[in-house]
Amino acid sequence: MGFSDAARQKAQAKVSELNAEIASLKADLSKAKAELKGAQALDGVVDTVTDQPDKVREVAAPMRDKTDALVAQAQAKVDTIQANLTTAEAKLATYESAQDAIDAITDPQ
Repeated sequence: MGFSDAARQKAQAKVSELNAEIASLKADLSKAKAELKGAQALDGVVDTVTDQPDKVREVAAPMRDKTDALVAQAQAKVDTIQANLTTAEAKLATYESAQDAIDAITDPQ
């Protein structure tokens, strides 16, 4: 096995690894978006309750703080996964380009 074979195999392994990571991140992102949507819905219900007369508002006020925090945490999770996905996709493009370059250099025409 020459240099070109080893380089080609390493590039292919990295491409495969990144494809798997991207698939996993996409699944995580879908789940995180669903959790965010649920937290936002709950926050909307709590907002409605806290708009009620004084007694209800006093009881519901701590729930509002909690749901606001849940929404913020869910949004942060979505943003983090999206950033990781974007990074992985950029890395994949780089490795695919490297793989193409190795093929172009080593494959006889």
